[in-house]
Amino acid sequence: MTLPDRHPFAENISVLFEELKLAIQWNRPSILLAICRSNSSQMKAENDLKNKLQQLGIRVIKIEVSGHSPFVFQQILNLRGRDKIVFFISNIDWGGGPDGKDTYRNLNMNREILVENQVKAVFWLTRTEALNLPNYAPDFWAFRHQVVEFAASRGGERTKLPVGLLIWHGQNINDAPEKVKERIETYERFMIELPNSHESLSSRIELLYTIGYLYWILGDTTKALELLQSGIDLVHRPELSIIRTWLMNGIAILYYEKGEYKRADGIYRDLIAKYPGDSILRINSSITLCVLGKNFDAISESKKAVKLNATEARIWNRQGCIYMSAGKLDEAVPILKRAIELAPTSSVFYESLAICYYMLGLMDESANQIRIAYNYAGDQHFFTELYEETIHGRPEKSLGLLRAALTSGKISKADIRRNFNVQIIFGGSLFDGSSH
Repeated sequence: MTLPDRHPFAENISVLFEELKLAIQWNRPSILLAICRSNSSQMKAENDLKNKLQQLGIRVIKIEVSGHSPFVFQQILNLRGRDKIVFFISNIDWGGGPDGKDTYRNLNMNREILVENQVKAVFWLTRTEALNLPNYAPDFWAFRHQVVEFAASRGGERTKLPVGLLIWHGQNINDAPEKVKERIETYERFMIELPNSHESLSSRIELLYTIGYLYWILGDTTKALELLQSGIDLVHRPELSIIRTWLMNGIAILYYEKGEYKRADGIYRDLIAKYPGDSILRINSSITLCVLGKNFDAISESKKAVKLNATEARIWNRQGCIYMSAGKLDEAVPILKRAIELAPTSSVFYESLAICYYMLGLMDESANQIRIAYNYAGDQHFFTELYEETIHGRPEKSLGLLRAALTSGKISKADIRRNFNVQIIFGGSLFDGSSH
Protein backbone atom coordinates (compact mmCIF):
# COMPACT_ATOMS: atom_id res chain seq x y z
CA MET A 1 0.00 0.00 0.00
CA THR A 2 1.19 3.50 -0.79
CA LEU A 3 0.27 6.13 1.74
CA PRO A 4 -0.76 9.61 0.59
CA ASP A 5 1.63 12.48 0.09
CA ARG A 6 2.42 14.39 3.27
CA HIS A 7 1.27 17.98 3.58
CA PRO A 8 1.54 20.65 6.27
CA PHE A 9 -0.95 20.41 9.09
CA ALA A 10 -3.06 23.46 8.18
CA GLU A 11 -3.28 22.37 4.55
CA ASN A 12 -4.63 18.98 5.55
CA ILE A 13 -7.27 20.59 7.77
CA SER A 14 -8.27 22.83 4.86
CA VAL A 15 -8.55 19.84 2.50
CA LEU A 16 -10.87 17.98 4.89
CA PHE A 17 -12.93 21.06 5.69
CA GLU A 18 -13.52 22.07 2.07
CA GLU A 19 -14.51 18.53 1.11
CA LEU A 20 -17.01 18.29 3.98
CA LYS A 21 -18.41 21.76 3.31
CA LEU A 22 -19.12 20.86 -0.32
CA ALA A 23 -20.60 17.50 0.68
CA ILE A 24 -23.05 19.20 3.03
CA GLN A 25 -23.83 21.92 0.50
CA TRP A 26 -24.72 19.35 -2.20
CA ASN A 27 -26.08 16.72 0.24
CA ARG A 28 -23.74 14.02 -0.99
CA PRO A 29 -21.70 11.42 0.91
CA SER A 30 -18.10 12.06 1.88
CA ILE A 31 -15.83 9.30 3.18
CA LEU A 32 -12.55 10.83 4.34
CA LEU A 33 -9.52 9.08 5.82
CA ALA A 34 -7.13 11.02 8.05
CA ILE A 35 -3.93 9.21 9.03
CA CYS A 36 -2.23 10.39 12.23
CA ARG A 37 1.11 9.33 13.61
CA SER A 38 0.27 10.16 17.22
CA ASN A 39 -2.52 10.80 19.69
CA SER A 40 -1.39 14.42 20.02
CA SER A 41 -1.61 15.15 16.32
CA GLN A 42 -5.00 13.39 16.06
CA MET A 43 -6.45 15.34 18.98
CA LYS A 44 -5.25 18.64 17.56
CA ALA A 45 -6.51 17.79 14.06
CA GLU A 46 -9.91 16.73 15.40
CA ASN A 47 -10.27 19.90 17.47
CA ASP A 48 -9.20 22.22 14.65
CA LEU A 49 -11.52 20.59 12.13
CA LYS A 50 -14.40 20.45 14.63
CA ASN A 51 -14.07 24.17 15.39
CA LYS A 52 -14.16 25.07 11.70
CA LEU A 53 -17.22 22.88 11.11
CA GLN A 54 -19.08 24.23 14.13
CA GLN A 55 -18.60 27.77 12.84
CA LEU A 56 -20.79 26.72 9.90
CA GLY A 57 -23.42 25.25 12.22
CA ILE A 58 -22.35 21.67 11.48
CA ARG A 59 -22.63 19.18 14.32
CA VAL A 60 -19.75 16.78 15.00
CA ILE A 61 -20.36 13.39 16.62
CA LYS A 62 -17.51 11.14 17.71
CA ILE A 63 -17.77 7.37 17.43
CA GLU A 64 -14.99 5.39 19.11
CA VAL A 65 -14.95 1.73 18.13
CA SER A 66 -14.44 -0.90 20.84
CA GLY A 67 -14.82 -4.63 21.27
CA HIS A 68 -18.24 -3.97 22.85
CA SER A 69 -19.42 -1.74 19.98
CA PRO A 70 -17.50 -2.75 16.85
CA PHE A 71 -20.17 -1.79 14.29
CA VAL A 72 -20.40 1.90 13.44
CA PHE A 73 -23.38 1.74 11.07
CA GLN A 74 -26.00 1.15 13.74
CA GLN A 75 -24.84 4.19 15.67
CA ILE A 76 -24.93 6.34 12.53
CA LEU A 77 -28.36 5.22 11.31
CA ASN A 78 -29.95 5.78 14.72
CA LEU A 79 -29.36 9.51 14.39
CA ARG A 80 -31.70 11.91 12.59
CA GLY A 81 -30.65 15.05 10.78
CA ARG A 82 -27.57 13.38 9.34
CA ASP A 83 -27.42 15.96 6.54
CA LYS A 84 -25.95 18.43 9.07
CA ILE A 85 -23.75 15.95 10.96
CA VAL A 86 -20.13 14.95 10.41
CA PHE A 87 -19.05 11.73 12.12
CA PHE A 88 -15.53 11.39 13.54
CA ILE A 89 -14.80 7.65 13.70
CA SER A 90 -11.68 6.25 15.38
CA ASN A 91 -10.13 3.09 16.86
CA ILE A 92 -11.24 0.80 14.03
CA ASP A 93 -8.44 -1.61 14.96
CA TRP A 94 -10.18 -2.23 18.30
CA GLY A 95 -13.24 -3.80 16.72
CA GLY A 96 -13.36 -7.14 18.46
CA GLY A 97 -13.73 -10.62 17.02
CA PRO A 98 -11.23 -13.48 17.29
CA ASP A 99 -8.59 -11.49 15.42
CA GLY A 100 -9.77 -7.97 16.36
CA LYS A 101 -10.81 -7.22 12.78
CA ASP A 102 -14.62 -7.27 13.00
CA THR A 103 -14.93 -3.55 12.31
CA TYR A 104 -12.88 -3.84 9.13
CA ARG A 105 -15.11 -6.66 7.86
CA ASN A 106 -18.25 -4.78 8.80
CA LEU A 107 -17.08 -1.71 6.90
CA ASN A 108 -16.29 -3.83 3.88
CA MET A 109 -19.68 -5.61 3.81
CA ASN A 110 -21.87 -2.56 4.46
CA ARG A 111 -19.98 0.18 2.68
CA GLU A 112 -23.02 1.09 0.55
CA ILE A 113 -24.90 2.23 3.65
CA LEU A 114 -22.60 5.23 3.94
CA VAL A 115 -23.18 6.22 0.33
CA GLU A 116 -26.92 5.53 0.22
CA ASN A 117 -27.50 7.62 3.34
CA GLN A 118 -25.25 10.51 2.26
CA VAL A 119 -23.09 10.07 5.35
CA LYS A 120 -20.26 12.53 5.94
CA ALA A 121 -17.54 10.87 7.98
CA VAL A 122 -13.87 11.27 8.82
CA PHE A 123 -12.14 8.03 9.76
CA TRP A 124 -9.20 8.91 12.01
CA LEU A 125 -6.57 6.22 11.43
CA THR A 126 -3.23 5.25 12.89
CA ARG A 127 -0.61 4.23 10.35
CA THR A 128 -1.22 0.59 11.30
CA GLU A 129 -4.95 1.00 10.64
CA ALA A 130 -4.20 2.74 7.34
CA LEU A 131 -2.07 -0.22 6.30
CA ASN A 132 -4.69 -2.75 7.46
CA LEU A 133 -7.68 -1.05 5.84
CA PRO A 134 -7.03 -1.96 2.15
CA ASN A 135 -6.15 -5.52 3.23
CA TYR A 136 -9.15 -6.25 5.46
CA ALA A 137 -11.67 -3.87 3.85
CA PRO A 138 -10.58 -3.48 0.20
CA ASP A 139 -14.06 -2.59 -1.10
CA PHE A 140 -14.54 0.05 1.58
CA TRP A 141 -11.07 1.40 0.81
CA ALA A 142 -12.14 1.84 -2.81
CA PHE A 143 -15.11 3.96 -1.66
CA ARG A 144 -12.94 6.63 -0.03
CA HIS A 145 -13.17 10.17 -1.37
CA GLN A 146 -9.99 11.67 0.12
CA VAL A 147 -6.96 10.59 2.15
CA VAL A 148 -4.60 12.87 4.06
CA GLU A 149 -1.72 12.11 6.40
CA PHE A 150 -0.90 14.19 9.46
CA ALA A 151 2.35 14.30 11.36
CA ALA A 152 4.54 12.23 9.10
CA SER A 153 7.88 11.39 10.64
CA ARG A 154 10.61 13.90 9.80
CA GLY A 155 13.95 12.62 8.64
CA GLY A 156 12.54 9.33 7.34
CA GLU A 157 14.18 6.52 9.28
CA ARG A 158 14.39 6.08 13.02
CA THR A 159 16.82 8.63 14.42
CA LYS A 160 19.92 7.23 16.12
CA LEU A 161 20.93 8.90 19.37
CA PRO A 162 24.21 10.77 18.73
CA VAL A 163 27.06 10.83 21.21
CA GLY A 164 26.34 14.44 22.14
CA LEU A 165 23.51 13.24 24.37
CA LEU A 166 25.83 11.26 26.62
CA ILE A 167 26.73 13.23 29.75
CA TRP A 168 30.26 13.78 31.09
CA HIS A 169 30.66 14.04 34.86
CA GLY A 170 31.39 17.59 35.95
CA GLN A 171 31.63 18.98 32.40
CA ASN A 172 29.15 20.91 30.28
CA ILE A 173 30.90 23.45 28.03
CA ASN A 174 29.18 25.11 25.08
CA ASP A 175 32.01 27.42 23.98
CA ALA A 176 33.01 28.08 20.38
CA PRO A 177 36.04 26.08 19.12
CA GLU A 178 38.49 28.98 19.54
CA LYS A 179 37.49 29.45 23.16
CA VAL A 180 37.91 25.72 23.79
CA LYS A 181 41.44 25.85 22.36
CA GLU A 182 42.28 28.68 24.73
CA ARG A 183 41.04 26.59 27.65
CA ILE A 184 43.21 23.67 26.57
CA GLU A 185 46.32 25.87 26.43
CA THR A 186 45.59 27.21 29.90
CA TYR A 187 45.04 23.80 31.47
CA GLU A 188 48.08 22.30 29.75
CA ARG A 189 50.23 25.08 31.28
CA PHE A 190 48.75 24.27 34.68
CA MET A 191 49.67 20.62 34.28
CA ILE A 192 53.25 21.42 33.23
CA GLU A 193 53.63 23.61 36.34
CA LEU A 194 52.33 20.91 38.68
CA PRO A 195 55.04 19.35 40.84
CA ASN A 196 55.63 15.68 40.21
CA SER A 197 54.63 14.66 43.71
CA HIS A 198 52.27 12.34 45.53
CA GLU A 199 50.24 15.31 46.79
CA SER A 200 49.57 16.67 43.29
CA LEU A 201 48.49 13.32 41.82
CA SER A 202 44.78 13.99 42.23
CA SER A 203 45.08 17.40 40.54
CA ARG A 204 47.06 15.89 37.66
CA ILE A 205 44.44 13.21 37.04
CA GLU A 206 41.63 15.77 37.14
CA LEU A 207 43.50 17.95 34.62
CA LEU A 208 44.00 14.95 32.30
CA TYR A 209 40.27 14.32 32.50
CA THR A 210 39.34 17.94 31.81
CA ILE A 211 41.79 18.38 28.94
CA GLY A 212 40.67 15.06 27.46
CA TYR A 213 37.09 16.31 27.54
CA LEU A 214 38.10 19.57 25.83
CA TYR A 215 39.88 17.70 23.03
CA TRP A 216 36.71 15.64 22.63
CA ILE A 217 34.73 18.87 22.31
CA LEU A 218 36.98 19.78 19.36
CA GLY A 219 36.41 16.37 17.79
CA ASP A 220 39.90 14.95 18.47
CA THR A 221 38.80 11.64 19.95
CA THR A 222 42.27 10.06 19.55
CA LYS A 223 43.94 12.68 21.73
CA ALA A 224 41.04 12.58 24.17
CA LEU A 225 41.30 8.80 24.58
CA GLU A 226 45.06 9.06 25.08
CA LEU A 227 44.63 11.60 27.90
CA LEU A 228 41.85 9.70 29.64
CA GLN A 229 43.82 6.48 29.49
CA SER A 230 46.83 8.31 30.97
CA GLY A 231 44.58 9.34 33.83
CA ILE A 232 43.44 5.75 34.36
CA ASP A 233 47.08 4.60 34.50
CA LEU A 234 47.71 7.00 37.41
CA VAL A 235 44.73 5.87 39.52
CA HIS A 236 46.00 3.47 42.15
CA ARG A 237 44.65 4.72 45.45
CA PRO A 238 41.10 3.82 46.67
CA GLU A 239 40.28 7.45 47.41
CA LEU A 240 40.60 8.17 43.68
CA SER A 241 37.85 5.73 42.71
CA ILE A 242 35.37 8.51 41.89
CA ILE A 243 37.65 10.22 39.37
CA ARG A 244 38.37 6.78 37.91
CA THR A 245 34.62 6.38 37.32
CA TRP A 246 34.58 9.73 35.56
CA LEU A 247 37.49 8.68 33.36
CA MET A 248 35.87 5.35 32.48
CA ASN A 249 32.60 7.10 31.64
CA GLY A 250 34.56 9.36 29.28
CA ILE A 251 36.24 6.36 27.67
CA ALA A 252 32.84 4.70 27.18
CA ILE A 253 31.60 7.89 25.49
CA LEU A 254 34.58 7.81 23.13
CA TYR A 255 33.91 4.16 22.26
CA TYR A 256 30.27 5.05 21.64
CA GLU A 257 31.33 7.77 19.22
CA LYS A 258 33.56 5.30 17.38
CA GLY A 259 30.55 3.00 16.93
CA GLU A 260 31.82 0.44 19.44
CA TYR A 261 28.49 0.34 21.25
CA LYS A 262 28.86 -3.11 22.79
CA ARG A 263 32.22 -2.10 24.25
CA ALA A 264 30.66 1.03 25.75
CA ASP A 265 27.76 -1.03 27.06
CA GLY A 266 30.19 -3.39 28.79
CA ILE A 267 31.88 -0.49 30.55
CA TYR A 268 28.56 0.86 31.77
CA ARG A 269 27.47 -2.53 33.05
CA ASP A 270 30.68 -2.82 35.10
CA LEU A 271 30.46 0.74 36.43
CA ILE A 272 26.78 0.49 37.40
CA ALA A 273 27.47 -2.75 39.27
CA LYS A 274 29.90 -0.76 41.46
CA TYR A 275 27.98 2.53 41.54
CA PRO A 276 24.26 1.72 41.10
CA GLY A 277 23.24 5.16 42.41
CA ASP A 278 25.02 7.18 39.71
CA SER A 279 22.29 8.72 37.54
CA ILE A 280 24.72 9.84 34.82
CA LEU A 281 25.98 6.29 34.34
CA ARG A 282 22.37 5.08 34.24
CA ILE A 283 21.21 7.56 31.60
CA ASN A 284 24.33 7.02 29.46
CA SER A 285 23.76 3.29 29.71
CA SER A 286 20.15 3.74 28.60
CA ILE A 287 21.27 5.73 25.55
CA THR A 288 23.73 2.97 24.69
CA LEU A 289 21.05 0.30 25.08
CA CYS A 290 18.77 2.33 22.81
CA VAL A 291 21.33 2.50 20.01
CA LEU A 292 21.80 -1.28 20.38
CA GLY A 293 18.09 -1.67 19.67
CA LYS A 294 17.16 -2.66 23.22
CA ASN A 295 14.42 -0.08 23.63
CA PHE A 296 12.60 -1.76 26.52
CA ASP A 297 15.81 -2.03 28.56
CA ALA A 298 16.79 1.51 27.57
CA ILE A 299 13.53 3.00 28.80
CA SER A 300 13.67 0.94 32.00
CA GLU A 301 17.20 2.16 32.70
CA SER A 302 16.25 5.77 31.96
CA LYS A 303 13.44 5.57 34.51
CA LYS A 304 15.97 4.47 37.13
CA ALA A 305 18.16 7.43 36.19
CA VAL A 306 15.43 10.04 36.67
CA LYS A 307 14.32 8.39 39.90
CA LEU A 308 17.87 8.64 41.24
CA ASN A 309 18.18 12.31 40.31
CA ALA A 310 14.70 13.70 39.75
CA THR A 311 15.84 17.33 39.86
CA GLU A 312 18.45 17.11 37.10
CA ALA A 313 17.00 18.62 33.91
CA ARG A 314 19.60 17.01 31.64
CA ILE A 315 18.58 13.53 32.79
CA TRP A 316 14.91 14.22 31.98
CA ASN A 317 15.86 15.73 28.63
CA ARG A 318 17.89 12.66 27.66
CA GLN A 319 15.05 10.39 28.69
CA GLY A 320 12.77 12.39 26.41
CA CYS A 321 15.21 11.93 23.54
CA ILE A 322 15.27 8.18 24.18
CA TYR A 323 11.48 8.09 23.92
CA MET A 324 11.67 10.12 20.70
CA SER A 325 14.21 7.74 19.20
CA ALA A 326 12.03 4.80 20.19
CA GLY A 327 9.10 6.39 18.34
CA LYS A 328 7.17 7.22 21.54
CA LEU A 329 6.65 10.87 20.64
CA ASP A 330 3.49 11.44 22.67
CA GLU A 331 5.16 10.07 25.78
CA ALA A 332 8.27 12.17 25.16
CA VAL A 333 6.36 15.47 25.38
CA PRO A 334 5.63 15.50 29.16
CA ILE A 335 9.15 14.25 29.88
CA LEU A 336 10.72 17.09 27.88
CA LYS A 337 8.35 19.53 29.59
CA ARG A 338 9.63 18.31 32.96
CA ALA A 339 13.18 19.23 31.93
CA ILE A 340 11.93 22.74 31.12
CA GLU A 341 10.23 23.02 34.52
CA LEU A 342 13.51 22.15 36.23
CA ALA A 343 15.60 24.53 34.09
CA PRO A 344 13.20 27.18 32.78
CA THR A 345 15.95 29.51 31.52
CA SER A 346 17.83 26.93 29.43
CA SER A 347 17.08 27.41 25.73
CA VAL A 348 18.24 23.93 24.70
CA PHE A 349 15.37 22.23 26.53
CA TYR A 350 12.79 24.38 24.74
CA GLU A 351 14.51 23.45 21.48
CA SER A 352 14.19 19.74 22.28
CA LEU A 353 10.47 20.11 22.89
CA ALA A 354 10.14 22.16 19.70
CA ILE A 355 11.75 19.38 17.67
CA CYS A 356 9.49 16.78 19.28
CA TYR A 357 6.44 18.84 18.32
CA TYR A 358 7.94 19.19 14.83
CA MET A 359 8.17 15.41 14.55
CA LEU A 360 4.55 15.18 15.66
CA GLY A 361 3.53 17.68 13.01
CA LEU A 362 2.33 20.20 15.60
CA MET A 363 3.93 23.18 13.93
CA ASP A 364 2.27 25.97 15.94
CA GLU A 365 3.37 24.40 19.22
CA SER A 366 6.86 23.86 17.81
CA ALA A 367 7.16 27.48 16.69
CA ASN A 368 5.99 28.67 20.11
CA GLN A 369 8.76 26.73 21.88
CA ILE A 370 11.33 28.22 19.51
CA ARG A 371 10.09 31.73 20.33
CA ILE A 372 10.60 30.99 24.03
CA ALA A 373 14.05 29.50 23.36
CA TYR A 374 15.13 32.78 21.75
CA ASN A 375 14.43 34.58 25.02
CA TYR A 376 17.07 32.52 26.81
CA ALA A 377 19.57 31.72 24.06
CA GLY A 378 21.46 35.03 24.31
CA ASP A 379 24.49 35.00 22.02
CA GLN A 380 24.16 31.21 21.63
CA HIS A 381 21.15 31.42 19.34
CA PHE A 382 22.61 29.80 16.23
CA PHE A 383 20.84 26.45 16.61
CA THR A 384 17.62 28.17 17.66
CA GLU A 385 17.64 30.08 14.39
CA LEU A 386 18.48 26.90 12.49
CA TYR A 387 15.47 25.07 13.93
CA GLU A 388 13.19 28.04 13.34
CA GLU A 389 13.95 28.05 9.61
CA THR A 390 13.22 24.33 9.39
CA ILE A 391 9.98 24.53 11.36
CA HIS A 392 8.74 27.30 9.06
CA GLY A 393 9.38 25.15 5.98
CA ARG A 394 12.70 26.67 4.86
CA PRO A 395 15.12 23.71 5.04
CA GLU A 396 17.40 25.11 2.32
CA LYS A 397 17.93 28.30 4.32
CA SER A 398 18.54 26.19 7.40
CA LEU A 399 21.18 24.18 5.57
CA GLY A 400 22.75 27.40 4.32
CA LEU A 401 23.06 28.69 7.88
CA LEU A 402 24.70 25.43 8.89
CA ARG A 403 27.29 25.61 6.12
CA ALA A 404 28.04 29.28 6.80
CA ALA A 405 28.58 28.55 10.50
CA LEU A 406 30.98 25.75 9.62
CA THR A 407 32.94 27.96 7.24
CA SER A 408 33.22 30.76 9.80
CA GLY A 409 34.31 28.41 12.58
CA LYS A 410 31.27 29.18 14.72
CA ILE A 411 30.61 25.44 15.00
CA SER A 412 32.58 22.31 14.14
CA LYS A 413 31.72 19.16 12.25
CA ALA A 414 31.76 17.40 15.62
CA ASP A 415 29.01 19.75 16.82
CA ILE A 416 26.87 18.68 13.87
CA ARG A 417 27.52 14.96 14.24
CA ARG A 418 26.66 15.09 17.92
CA ASN A 419 23.47 17.15 17.73
CA PHE A 420 20.29 15.10 18.00
CA ASN A 421 18.02 17.83 16.64
CA VAL A 422 20.20 18.43 13.58
CA GLN A 423 20.22 14.71 12.85
CA ILE A 424 16.42 14.65 12.96
CA ILE A 425 16.17 17.60 10.59
CA PHE A 426 18.79 16.64 8.03
CA GLY A 427 19.18 12.90 8.48
CA GLY A 428 22.47 11.05 8.69
CA SER A 429 24.23 12.58 5.67
CA LEU A 430 25.67 15.45 7.66
CA PHE A 431 27.10 13.22 10.36
CA ASP A 432 29.93 11.58 8.50
CA GLY A 433 31.58 14.91 7.71
CA SER A 434 31.53 14.18 3.98
CA SER A 435 29.04 16.91 3.22
CA HIS A 436 31.52 19.63 4.07
